[in-house]
Amino acid sequence: MARKTKKRRRKTFYGHKLIPVGSDEKKPRIKTFDEPGRGRKLCKNCGKYVGLRTKICLCCWSFEKKKVVSMIKPPKDVTMTPAGAPPVKLKKTTKKAIRQWMIDVHGHFGGKMKFSATAYKYYVRYFFEYDSEKYKKCVRMINAIEKEKQSFVSGSKGENL
Repeated sequence: MARKTKKRRRKTFYGHKLIPVGSDEKKPRIKTFDEPGRGRKLCKNCGKYVGLRTKICLCCWSFEKKKVVSMIKPPKDVTMTPAGAPPVKLKKTTKKAIRQWMIDVHGHFGGKMKFSATAYKYYVRYFFEYDSEKYKKCVRMINAIEKEKQSFVSGSKGENL
C-alpha cells in the first residue's frame, strides 16, 4: 500500500513565504537572534531580534513605519515676495495709477496671496532703474498707499480710500 504524503503548508504574508532559517528552501530567508547586537531590532510580538532591514518577522509582526500626522497648521495669511517679472505692467507713476497697478497685481493671483510693500517695490525695479528718480517716486507712493491702507484698516482715517 502506497503511503500518502501530506504537503506542508507554509505561512504566507503579502504573498511572500516565511521560511525558517534551518529550511532547505532558499529566499526569502529571515534570520532571528536571541540576543541584541549591532544591526538588529527587537520584535515586539515574539521577543526575538531580527535584522534592521527586515520588514516582517517570522511571527508575522510588521515593522512598517506609521504615518506621522503633522500638528502644525499652515498660516492663513501668507506674505509673499515674488520672484520673476511682474504679471501686470506699470503704465504711469501717478498715485492713482500705482494704486490701480497694485490692485491688478494682487488680483492676478486671485486675491489669495497677501503682498507686502516690499513685494511691490521689488516689482517696480523691473520698470525703472534702482537709482532713478522715477523709482524713488514710485517707492514713496507705495509707502504712502500702504500707510493709507493700514490707517483705513485700523479705522483712523475712514473714507479716504
